[in-house]
Amino acid sequence: MSRLSWMIAALVTLMMASFCDRAGAQQFPMVVSPGVHAFQFVGSCQLTSLAVATGLSSCVTTKPDGTTVSGIPTAVINGIVTPAVLVQIGVEGAAIRYVSGGTNPTASYGQPVAAGTPYQYSGPLDTVKFLGAGATVNIEFFVR
Repeated sequence: MSRLSWMIAALVTLMMASFCDRAGAQQFPMVVSPGVHAFQFVGSCQLTSLAVATGLSSCVTTKPDGTTVSGIPTAVINGIVTPAVLVQIGVEGAAIRYVSGGTNPTASYGQPVAAGTPYQYSGPLDTVKFLGAGATVNIEFFVR
């Protein structure tokens, strides 16, 4: 190889290495346009009676302006009523199980979530159900 080829190869190698962490995983610079992927908080609720399967329609949701609504909140964005599409969920007191498709979770059926575990859920909000005697589920709703 010529000296120029070696220099180009070395430069490319250095550039590639600068986009890798110590484990070798690629870490490309992230460019985020403001508002493109932003979520807007539209309300929160707390479910405490989870001895039987309970859905988000049971929520009494407090909106940012202090008003309350029943169930899943909405927001008006550019003149269009937009329902919440994402929830941040925190589980306290006891483990829970949830099922997305509208069937009821049981003590052995559904996705398990340990107490103290926060997670995000973006499945069908109108059919998800939670079960967990002694558990409290704190929910924050977001629209895109």
